[in-house]
Amino acid sequence: MKIHKLQPWLFAISYEGIGGEARQADLITNCYLCVGKTGALLFDTGFGIMPLLPAIREITDLPLDVVLGHGHGDHAGGAAEFARAYIHPADRELCLRHTSRTARRNILAIPRNLPPDFNENDFIHKGCCELVDLSAGQAFDLGGLIMEIIPMEGHTPGSIGLLAREHGVLLNSDCANDLTWMFLRESLMIADYAAMLRRTAALDFDIFYRAHDINPLPKSRFHDYIQCAENINPENSTPFALLPELGGRVYRHGDVGIIFSDMKL
Repeated sequence: MKIHKLQPWLFAISYEGIGGEARQADLITNCYLCVGKTGALLFDTGFGIMPLLPAIREITDLPLDVVLGHGHGDHAGGAAEFARAYIHPADRELCLRHTSRTARRNILAIPRNLPPDFNENDFIHKGCCELVDLSAGQAFDLGGLIMEIIPMEGHTPGSIGLLAREHGVLLNSDCANDLTWMFLRESLMIADYAAMLRRTAALDFDIFYRAHDINPLPKSRFHDYIQCAENINPENSTPFALLPELGGRVYRHGDVGIIFSDMKL
């Protein structure tokens, strides 16, 4: 686990070396810590394989809120370490499924490097924490730093981002990536995803960060994502190897892409 200081107020806590080589979802997951004068906010919690609180307390001892960008296990699995976490209500049930015993066993079934003191039984039985509903436009005042909830539905129905308007920074979980997964059962239609991208691109920010890459991207990247979504062409796509039962295919537009299925068109 590593800590990266990205802005005076923004840190990335990165899980490193725990993922399988074959799956994008098992690559480095970054949990973003936003620190104000009176409070802190943790955005996403990773798989929960390694504890986050020791890293957080290396940075700040301020009161902490936890916000989940969406309900998938590589973002919500560590929520059990905390008393409660905020999540969009549309992803509540997804989160509970992805932090269940069955889901945690499936995570461990993928070969990965685990910490020496890792307790498999404890991990499987962690469950989740108290989940508190988020609402669009809700904001967390951390003292000189306001983090605003931005609906970014598509990858999942309850995906959200966090906007620090005064700094021109948007944090997004898996809502808008260079290869966005839009073929999952819980994913919305491609048209819904494109509409979200257009709406988000109209917001006032300069750069954004993603969960699986700490390198900031300019807002202009959203226009590439929009072009990809609006011009998706099944005839120019290639099969996606993972979860073949879902019929995923990859469409690329320049250097960005979408994994989709016919059911999402």
